[in-house]
Amino acid sequence: MGGCVSKQQLTPEQRKKAKEEEARSKWVNEMLEDAYSEEREAIKLLFLGAGESGKSTLLKQMVIIHGNGYSDEDRKERVPLIHSNIITAMRVLCKQSVALRDNSHRELDLSILPEHAEAFQLIMECTSNSQFTAPVAEAVTQLWQDPGIQNTFSLRSMYQLFDSAEYFFNRIRTIAQADYVPTTQDILRARIRTTGIVEHKFRIGENDFRMFDVGGQRNARKKWIHCFENVTSVIFVAALSAYDQMLYEDNNTNRMHEALDLFEDICDSRWFQKTAVILFLNKRDIFAHKIQHIPLTTCFPDYTGPNQRAAASRFIESEFVARNRNPGRKIYTHFTNATDTKNIQIVFNFAKVIILRQHLIEIGLMDEHASLEGNSDMEEKQDDYSDGSDSWAVYDDRDEPDVNK
Repeated sequence: MGGCVSKQQLTPEQRKKAKEEEARSKWVNEMLEDAYSEEREAIKLLFLGAGESGKSTLLKQMVIIHGNGYSDEDRKERVPLIHSNIITAMRVLCKQSVALRDNSHRELDLSILPEHAEAFQLIMECTSNSQFTAPVAEAVTQLWQDPGIQNTFSLRSMYQLFDSAEYFFNRIRTIAQADYVPTTQDILRARIRTTGIVEHKFRIGENDFRMFDVGGQRNARKKWIHCFENVTSVIFVAALSAYDQMLYEDNNTNRMHEALDLFEDICDSRWFQKTAVILFLNKRDIFAHKIQHIPLTTCFPDYTGPNQRAAASRFIESEFVARNRNPGRKIYTHFTNATDTKNIQIVFNFAKVIILRQHLIEIGLMDEHASLEGNSDMEEKQDDYSDGSDSWAVYDDRDEPDVNK
């Protein structure tokens, strides 16, 4: 009892200090309650997928659609990155024109024209951090027009070259200008490998979204574990066009096979047993062109259908869905082109229905067997995507060649 001290026994200075501590404690508790409430109400989306699938580009689209977009200052800051992308890509083509030529690829002439020898040497002496000078820009222009480089480019599935290389090469004159400011499309196509975890916060309508983009290469996946807890939905991104390509980090593993194995791991993970899984089969624009020239049997020897984008994309979708061994889970599939803002805006509006439904279930405001009132039509339209078609760009096979014939 001797340890108890009544307020009457405190000095004025002690009473003042006790009052301040009580107020501070109350403030801390209120802050913790607010943080917990904010954390509970936020909708967490985890973007997963193998490397080079287009996850980061989708997040850029969210900045454009639901964020503040990109200011002129933001755009100018990306000029060095775009310059580096161009130099790196052309160096890859120059190196491969020699490597493949020496590797018995004699059906195509990969040699550089004598008049472009100086340009070839200049690019080979560059690094990714080299200045994008006028001579460098001119060398890139000359080499991109060289038949040997074009033939090397046609063999790009045999080595690592980022998908937007051709886009930037075709814009070299504009990009080389001293007053060049990247367009939105330039920003979307600029490539920088994601390492670690990048978080983006958006206010969409009445809801706060937290979106996490994580590195897709194998050495980055061990970091995903920190994002797994209390995630509302997983958006798994896989590139349709990757069926004839090898991993950046393992030149003996097919990218599509890696994506399928990773998707299976995600579906089986104990962290995601009650998490909505949305599948974005991305790069449908590249796939539509590639499937006319490279058969799907390159990746799936048992495929017997036509090499047409609708049939082939449906088959790839079925391969992913078959990796989900949870009978109570439906995989919601969308075919996307991450560089097409209109496409992503429409697709995300559909995906948002599933995401909001899952969020309401999590916070106890909806039964897991219920549908969102007023959105039954939107839920039904999920099936429109699963058959390889969509409402604004229906796949039509009638005019598509079949490379099997």
